[in-house]
Amino acid sequence: MTTAPDTSSSSSSSSSSTSAGPATDSATDSDAVDTTSTTGAPPEPVCGDGVVNADLGEECDDGNNEDGDGCAADCTNECPGEIFLDDWNGYQYWKVQVEGTMTDTNVLAACQACGLSVPCQSTGNCVYNDDSCLQTGNETSCGNPMLNMSQMLCNGQSPSQCNLVWDLYQHLGFNWVNESSCGAKQNQWCVQGAGQSNEFALCVTQL
Repeated sequence: MTTAPDTSSSSSSSSSSTSAGPATDSATDSDAVDTTSTTGAPPEPVCGDGVVNADLGEECDDGNNEDGDGCAADCTNECPGEIFLDDWNGYQYWKVQVEGTMTDTNVLAACQACGLSVPCQSTGNCVYNDDSCLQTGNETSCGNPMLNMSQMLCNGQSPSQCNLVWDLYQHLGFNWVNESSCGAKQNQWCVQGAGQSNEFALCVTQL
């Protein structure tokens, strides 16, 4: 019988301890509700959120606020180009103005000036790939630049019959005539870039 008071005292102490717990939990629940309410609101659009918002005057938005990658810190284009394909299997393709002849040297320089790469001509050990190109896996026919792209965009048509790729030039790894890039024009493919000037480079970046 002498143990009863001790048990009661212990129970009382335990009860006191228990009553303190829910108060803390209650405060936590209250905070959680407030936090949920705040995070539940849609975020305000800002430069650097990865979504182009014309109302903010954005020309591009690559998800960061850094210069030198084609899209400036203020979400304006840094180069004389435009997005040609927004997302092709995780890669974004650009059409970039080239100054001068359409050689591999000038095509590569135009892409790099925009913080972009030249796409590899094909998968595998294609002779027109080199260390400067970015392998996307989207082109699979060595010796047929931009073929898969053209067929995708123009219902199976070759580049010479697909107006969406006319005046675009594919880098060929410094391994074609006079270091020419390969161009597409109406009823012509591949056009030797060394004989053409001030057209557009096909550039790419990984998303």
